[in-house]
Amino acid sequence: MKFTGERIIPNENFCGSNTNAYLEHTARYNFAAKFVAGKKILDLACGVGYGSKILSDSNASKIYGCDISSESIKYANKNYANNNIKFETMDATNLKFPDSFFDCIVSFETIEHVPKYKQVLDEFHRVLKNDGLLIISTPNKDVTSKGRDKPINPFHFKEFTVNEFSDMLNNLFTNVNLFSQLLIIPIKFKKKFTRLVFHTLAKLDVLKLHTKILSATTFEKLEDIVNNTNGIFEPIKYKINDVPVIIIAVCKNKN
Repeated sequence: MKFTGERIIPNENFCGSNTNAYLEHTARYNFAAKFVAGKKILDLACGVGYGSKILSDSNASKIYGCDISSESIKYANKNYANNNIKFETMDATNLKFPDSFFDCIVSFETIEHVPKYKQVLDEFHRVLKNDGLLIISTPNKDVTSKGRDKPINPFHFKEFTVNEFSDMLNNLFTNVNLFSQLLIIPIKFKKKFTRLVFHTLAKLDVLKLHTKILSATTFEKLEDIVNNTNGIFEPIKYKINDVPVIIIAVCKNKN
Protein backbone atom coordinates (compact mmCIF):
# COMPACT_ATOMS: atom_id res chain seq x y z
CA MET A 1 0.00 0.00 0.00
CA LYS A 2 1.02 3.59 -0.64
CA PHE A 3 0.11 6.72 1.29
CA THR A 4 -2.57 8.79 -0.48
CA GLY A 5 -3.49 11.19 2.34
CA GLU A 6 -6.60 9.24 3.38
CA ARG A 7 -5.11 6.95 6.05
CA ILE A 8 -1.84 6.54 7.92
CA ILE A 9 0.49 3.77 6.78
CA PRO A 10 3.39 3.63 9.26
CA ASN A 11 6.85 4.04 7.75
CA GLU A 12 5.49 5.12 4.37
CA ASN A 13 6.54 8.53 3.03
CA PHE A 14 4.89 11.29 5.12
CA CYS A 15 3.98 8.69 7.78
CA GLY A 16 7.35 8.05 9.42
CA SER A 17 7.52 7.61 13.17
CA ASN A 18 8.64 11.22 13.71
CA THR A 19 6.10 12.88 11.42
CA ASN A 20 3.23 14.98 12.74
CA ALA A 21 0.68 12.75 11.04
CA TYR A 22 1.97 9.61 12.72
CA LEU A 23 2.38 11.25 16.13
CA GLU A 24 -1.11 12.74 15.99
CA HIS A 25 -2.82 9.48 15.10
CA THR A 26 -0.91 7.26 17.51
CA ALA A 27 -1.48 9.78 20.33
CA ARG A 28 -5.23 9.24 19.95
CA TYR A 29 -4.83 5.48 20.20
CA ASN A 30 -2.52 5.80 23.20
CA PHE A 31 -5.21 7.97 24.81
CA ALA A 32 -7.89 5.34 24.10
CA ALA A 33 -5.60 2.60 25.43
CA LYS A 34 -6.14 3.95 28.94
CA PHE A 35 -9.77 2.76 28.79
CA VAL A 36 -9.57 -0.69 27.19
CA ALA A 37 -8.03 -3.14 29.68
CA GLY A 38 -10.10 -6.31 29.93
CA LYS A 39 -12.69 -5.06 27.41
CA LYS A 40 -13.99 -6.36 24.10
CA ILE A 41 -13.26 -3.56 21.61
CA LEU A 42 -14.44 -2.53 18.17
CA ASP A 43 -11.83 -0.42 16.37
CA LEU A 44 -14.02 0.99 13.61
CA ALA A 45 -12.21 2.47 10.62
CA CYS A 46 -9.07 0.74 11.84
CA GLY A 47 -7.23 1.45 8.59
CA VAL A 48 -4.11 -0.68 8.29
CA GLY A 49 -4.33 -1.88 11.89
CA TYR A 50 -1.53 -0.13 13.79
CA GLY A 51 -4.06 1.35 16.25
CA SER A 52 -5.68 -2.00 16.92
CA LYS A 53 -2.22 -3.30 17.82
CA ILE A 54 -1.77 -0.42 20.30
CA LEU A 55 -5.09 -1.33 21.93
CA SER A 56 -4.18 -5.01 21.97
CA ASP A 57 -0.90 -4.23 23.72
CA SER A 58 -2.92 -2.42 26.42
CA ASN A 59 -4.54 -5.64 27.63
CA ALA A 60 -7.86 -5.43 25.81
CA SER A 61 -9.47 -8.87 25.92
CA LYS A 62 -10.41 -8.91 22.22
CA ILE A 63 -10.08 -6.41 19.36
CA TYR A 64 -12.24 -6.41 16.25
CA GLY A 65 -10.57 -4.11 13.71
CA CYS A 66 -12.97 -3.21 10.92
CA ASP A 67 -12.60 -1.00 7.86
CA ILE A 68 -14.46 -0.56 4.58
CA SER A 69 -11.20 -0.88 2.64
CA SER A 70 -10.41 -4.51 1.83
CA GLU A 71 -6.87 -3.45 0.86
CA SER A 72 -6.34 -1.97 4.33
CA ILE A 73 -7.66 -5.09 6.04
CA LYS A 74 -5.39 -7.29 3.94
CA TYR A 75 -2.43 -5.12 5.04
CA ALA A 76 -3.59 -5.25 8.68
CA ASN A 77 -3.84 -9.03 8.67
CA LYS A 78 -0.35 -9.29 7.21
CA ASN A 79 1.32 -6.80 9.56
CA TYR A 80 -0.62 -6.54 12.84
CA ALA A 81 -2.72 -9.65 13.39
CA ASN A 82 -2.30 -11.63 16.60
CA ASN A 83 -4.35 -13.96 18.79
CA ASN A 84 -6.64 -11.29 20.22
CA ILE A 85 -7.11 -9.12 17.10
CA LYS A 86 -9.53 -10.01 14.32
CA PHE A 87 -9.49 -7.81 11.22
CA GLU A 88 -12.49 -7.75 8.92
CA THR A 89 -13.81 -5.68 6.02
CA MET A 90 -17.04 -4.00 7.08
CA ASP A 91 -19.28 -1.03 6.36
CA ALA A 92 -19.77 1.24 9.38
CA THR A 93 -23.42 1.80 8.48
CA ASN A 94 -24.17 -1.93 8.64
CA LEU A 95 -22.13 -3.64 11.34
CA LYS A 96 -22.23 -7.43 11.30
CA PHE A 97 -22.39 -7.80 15.07
CA PRO A 98 -25.28 -8.60 17.43
CA ASP A 99 -26.83 -6.01 19.72
CA SER A 100 -24.93 -5.11 22.92
CA PHE A 101 -21.82 -6.97 21.78
CA PHE A 102 -19.00 -4.57 22.69
CA ASP A 103 -17.72 -3.05 25.92
CA CYS A 104 -16.05 -0.21 24.03
CA ILE A 105 -15.91 1.28 20.53
CA VAL A 106 -12.94 3.29 19.31
CA SER A 107 -13.57 5.24 16.12
CA PHE A 108 -11.13 7.95 15.12
CA GLU A 109 -11.60 10.28 12.15
CA THR A 110 -14.51 8.28 10.77
CA ILE A 111 -17.90 9.99 10.70
CA GLU A 112 -16.69 12.92 8.57
CA HIS A 113 -15.98 10.40 5.77
CA VAL A 114 -19.48 8.88 5.71
CA PRO A 115 -22.59 10.46 4.11
CA LYS A 116 -24.85 8.45 6.45
CA TYR A 117 -22.91 9.47 9.56
CA LYS A 118 -26.04 9.38 11.76
CA GLN A 119 -26.55 5.76 10.77
CA VAL A 120 -22.99 5.04 11.90
CA LEU A 121 -23.77 6.47 15.34
CA ASP A 122 -27.01 4.45 15.45
CA GLU A 123 -24.98 1.30 14.80
CA PHE A 124 -22.53 2.22 17.55
CA HIS A 125 -25.46 2.67 19.93
CA ARG A 126 -26.88 -0.72 18.90
CA VAL A 127 -23.74 -2.86 19.23
CA LEU A 128 -22.50 -1.23 22.45
CA LYS A 129 -23.54 -2.71 25.77
CA ASN A 130 -25.60 -0.60 28.15
CA ASP A 131 -23.15 1.93 29.62
CA GLY A 132 -20.55 0.77 27.08
CA LEU A 133 -17.91 3.33 26.17
CA LEU A 134 -17.57 5.21 22.88
CA ILE A 135 -14.27 6.98 22.15
CA ILE A 136 -14.61 8.98 18.96
CA SER A 137 -12.86 11.85 17.22
CA THR A 138 -13.46 14.22 14.31
CA PRO A 139 -11.79 17.36 12.89
CA ASN A 140 -13.05 20.71 14.16
CA LYS A 141 -14.83 22.41 11.25
CA ASP A 142 -13.99 25.82 12.72
CA VAL A 143 -10.33 25.04 12.04
CA THR A 144 -10.24 22.71 9.04
CA SER A 145 -13.01 24.22 6.89
CA LYS A 146 -13.93 27.51 8.56
CA GLY A 147 -16.31 29.64 6.52
CA ARG A 148 -16.83 26.97 3.87
CA ASP A 149 -19.94 25.01 2.99
CA LYS A 150 -17.94 21.92 2.05
CA PRO A 151 -14.81 20.45 3.66
CA ILE A 152 -11.46 21.29 2.11
CA ASN A 153 -10.32 17.70 2.57
CA PRO A 154 -11.55 15.75 -0.50
CA PHE A 155 -11.97 12.58 1.58
CA HIS A 156 -14.46 14.27 3.94
CA PHE A 157 -18.21 14.39 3.38
CA LYS A 158 -19.15 16.56 6.35
CA GLU A 159 -17.26 18.20 9.21
CA PHE A 160 -18.60 19.41 12.57
CA THR A 161 -18.08 22.25 14.99
CA VAL A 162 -17.49 21.40 18.65
CA ASN A 163 -21.13 22.15 19.50
CA GLU A 164 -22.51 20.20 16.55
CA PHE A 165 -20.40 17.19 17.47
CA SER A 166 -21.38 17.33 21.14
CA ASP A 167 -25.11 17.83 20.41
CA MET A 168 -25.14 14.93 17.96
CA LEU A 169 -23.55 12.57 20.47
CA ASN A 170 -25.92 13.63 23.23
CA ASN A 171 -28.84 12.22 21.23
CA LEU A 172 -27.63 8.64 21.76
CA PHE A 173 -25.00 8.78 24.47
CA THR A 174 -24.57 10.21 27.94
CA ASN A 175 -21.71 11.64 30.03
CA VAL A 176 -20.18 13.18 26.90
CA ASN A 177 -16.68 14.37 27.88
CA LEU A 178 -14.77 16.36 25.28
CA PHE A 179 -11.00 16.50 24.80
CA SER A 180 -8.86 18.74 22.63
CA GLN A 181 -5.99 17.61 20.46
CA LEU A 182 -3.62 20.24 19.06
CA LEU A 183 -4.85 23.68 20.17
CA ILE A 184 -4.69 26.55 17.70
CA ILE A 185 -2.75 29.63 18.81
CA PRO A 186 -3.01 33.13 17.24
CA ILE A 187 -1.01 33.69 14.05
CA LYS A 188 0.66 36.77 12.64
CA PHE A 189 0.50 38.13 9.09
CA LYS A 190 3.58 36.24 7.84
CA LYS A 191 2.14 32.96 9.02
CA LYS A 192 -1.20 33.79 7.43
CA PHE A 193 0.64 34.25 4.14
CA THR A 194 2.50 30.96 4.66
CA ARG A 195 -0.84 29.29 5.39
CA LEU A 196 -2.17 30.48 2.01
CA VAL A 197 0.90 29.09 0.25
CA PHE A 198 0.62 25.80 2.10
CA HIS A 199 -3.06 25.39 1.23
CA THR A 200 -2.18 25.93 -2.41
CA LEU A 201 0.44 23.20 -2.16
CA ALA A 202 -2.05 21.01 -0.32
CA LYS A 203 -4.34 21.17 -3.32
CA LEU A 204 -1.48 19.88 -5.42
CA ASP A 205 -0.94 17.21 -2.77
CA VAL A 206 -4.47 15.97 -3.44
CA LEU A 207 -3.30 15.39 -7.00
CA LYS A 208 -0.46 13.30 -5.53
CA LEU A 209 2.23 15.66 -6.76
CA HIS A 210 3.63 16.36 -3.29
CA THR A 211 6.62 14.05 -3.64
CA LYS A 212 7.67 15.86 -6.80
CA ILE A 213 7.43 19.29 -5.18
CA LEU A 214 8.68 18.90 -1.62
CA SER A 215 10.56 16.43 0.49
CA ALA A 216 8.66 14.91 3.41
CA THR A 217 10.86 16.86 5.84
CA THR A 218 10.19 20.19 4.13
CA PHE A 219 6.48 19.44 3.97
CA GLU A 220 6.45 18.70 7.70
CA LYS A 221 8.26 21.94 8.54
CA LEU A 222 5.82 23.95 6.45
CA GLU A 223 2.94 22.16 8.12
CA ASP A 224 4.31 23.07 11.56
CA ILE A 225 4.34 26.76 10.64
CA VAL A 226 0.91 26.75 9.04
CA ASN A 227 -0.96 24.71 11.61
CA ASN A 228 0.27 27.04 14.32
CA THR A 229 -0.75 24.72 17.13
CA ASN A 230 0.61 24.29 20.62
CA GLY A 231 2.44 21.22 19.34
CA ILE A 232 0.95 18.93 22.00
CA PHE A 233 -0.38 15.73 20.48
CA GLU A 234 -1.65 14.24 23.73
CA PRO A 235 -5.39 14.96 24.16
CA ILE A 236 -6.27 17.33 27.00
CA LYS A 237 -9.59 18.15 28.65
CA TYR A 238 -11.60 20.55 26.47
CA LYS A 239 -12.16 24.06 27.82
CA ILE A 240 -14.83 26.44 26.55
CA ASN A 241 -12.39 28.80 24.79
CA ASP A 242 -10.25 26.06 23.26
CA VAL A 243 -9.89 25.91 19.50
CA PRO A 244 -8.76 22.31 18.92
CA VAL A 245 -7.79 20.92 15.54
CA ILE A 246 -9.28 17.57 16.56
CA ILE A 247 -12.21 17.02 18.94
CA ILE A 248 -12.29 13.76 20.89
CA ALA A 249 -15.30 12.57 22.88
CA VAL A 250 -15.51 9.86 25.52
CA CYS A 251 -19.10 8.95 26.35
CA LYS A 252 -21.35 6.16 27.58
CA ASN A 253 -24.11 4.39 25.76
CA LYS A 254 -27.64 5.29 26.82
CA ASN A 255 -29.86 2.45 28.00
